Amino acid sequence: MINRPKSEVRCPNTPSPALPLKGGGDRNQAILPLKGGGEGWGWLCILALAILLAGCAGLRPLSREGVIARVNDELITWEDLRGRFQARHMGLPIPLAGEEDVRRYLESYIDERLLTQEAYRMGLEREEDVINRVQAFRLDRLREELYQEEVVKKVDVSEEELKAYYDSLPGEKPELSAVEPRLRRHLLRQKQEAKAKEFLESLRASARIEIKEDLLPRVLEKSPPEGEEVLARFDQGKITLCEFRQLLNLEAFLKMPRETALGKVREVLEEVISNRLLEREALTRGLDSSPSFLEAVKGFEERTIRDKLYLEVVLEKVRVSDGEVEAYYRDNHREFTEPERVRLSQILLKTEGEAGEVLASLQAGKDFATLAKEKSQDPSTAQRGGDMGWVRRGMLPPELEEVAFSLYEGDVSNPIKAKDGYYILQVRERRKATVRPFEEVKGYIREKLVRERQRETMRSWIKKLRERSVIEINEDALKEALGPK
Repeated sequence: MINRPKSEVRCPNTPSPALPLKGGGDRNQAILPLKGGGEGWGWLCILALAILLAGCAGLRPLSREGVIARVNDELITWEDLRGRFQARHMGLPIPLAGEEDVRRYLESYIDERLLTQEAYRMGLEREEDVINRVQAFRLDRLREELYQEEVVKKVDVSEEELKAYYDSLPGEKPELSAVEPRLRRHLLRQKQEAKAKEFLESLRASARIEIKEDLLPRVLEKSPPEGEEVLARFDQGKITLCEFRQLLNLEAFLKMPRETALGKVREVLEEVISNRLLEREALTRGLDSSPSFLEAVKGFEERTIRDKLYLEVVLEKVRVSDGEVEAYYRDNHREFTEPERVRLSQILLKTEGEAGEVLASLQAGKDFATLAKEKSQDPSTAQRGGDMGWVRRGMLPPELEEVAFSLYEGDVSNPIKAKDGYYILQVRERRKATVRPFEEVKGYIREKLVRERQRETMRSWIKKLRERSVIEINEDALKEALGPK
């Protein structure tokens, strides 16, 4: 996806931007300096809702076969719900999930449909940023469909190829059966990459590609070019200088040494040309009319407008003032208080007699860490000279905690009887309880308050939404579909 800042000069008569071929090996690395991400907004609206127009007239009946619910004039079928539930829950079959989980997901799916309906009612699909994102996804998906048809469906690894590759491996190796899946995946990936490269080369060879080398340095000029100078031509297509510049993150290129930047510019131009050829081939084959393609594009458009509605309409006014942050800090000091801590070392002995001998050695001036390494029965701390690190109240058994927090720095305790033996403790350092400074925690407080305010806003929004919407669940159909308990 390529985002164009509003301040940029528009190039006339230029097609939508393209992205790299999926599954095509390392060629995608050349696209790193391009703007944008291709995936659009993240999946932010699982629980988000939308306000719908009241009074939906002429609603379709709910009694149709397989219909589980109606959201205004949109029907949700059992097959649709089941497929989406399994996709969201890593293939978990509904019978194993239980009725409660299914009903909870149905409610969230109803919320999702309400949000989608409202986003379309507001015309968000016609917003420029949405159009650009959907078009970028569409082109990316076209190349993926072509890759599946031309590479994935045509490439396989035979048993003979697998055996020959296994036999060619040097040195001792495990039985073929033990490594077969991994070797098969490795060979398949190699063959797919080779097939994709061969296919792309064939497209490029027949495309009569011409690049105006003298224009490449002008790509890196800070001021935008005028007119429609053509940077590259290929069979039934072209890329103008202005259009290509808008595909790039020029700031990233301008930070490189000039020769390096020119080399990268050439790599990206070749990538863009390849993408255009792949897209054209996919269109020629009619892959843009396949059900899987149309469903994927529609789904992406719906996710994009839901996210836009959620971020720019529902949460746009959520703010937290500096005063609210300061008030929260004043009223919740305990949340930012670092409790009293002691840094302890320990020696664990099996018997009271052994503990008495070690204590006598310590009182005679023997080093605590040395004795811990020699005598302690706790291997994890013995190798560190008995060091237990910093300990807060509640981290030790009561009989050890009481003694540990009563000692001064440098003090050594008498043997303490516990379930697993006798402990001798030494307090190496003490720290009193302290309150973390406001400057250190104000960012955390603001983020926490914003999240709470967002949840409050969503709860209020959900309530209004459901009050103004027509939502029906076909309980008989749902129970029948779920089967007997």
